[in-house]
Amino acid sequence: MTVLPKCPATGKSSYRGQHEALRWARGNRHYRSTFRAYPCAACGRWHLTTQPRDRLIRLYRLFLRTQRHTWSPR
Repeated sequence: MTVLPKCPATGKSSYRGQHEALRWARGNRHYRSTFRAYPCAACGRWHLTTQPRDRLIRLYRLFLRTQRHTWSPR
């Protein structure tokens, strides 16, 4: 697993994808076992959180909306 720079908006550790983030969480059980992965609207990478799932759904929808507005076919 490659170490990515921390998110400039949140300061959280970043992961390339959901699978990589959850793999880190499973391998580090001495932290919390209730980690969930979510895509960040600010940096486009994935982060881990202990927030409830309904909040993650709202964050994911925000992420999808921002991706549609920033994508360009050029």
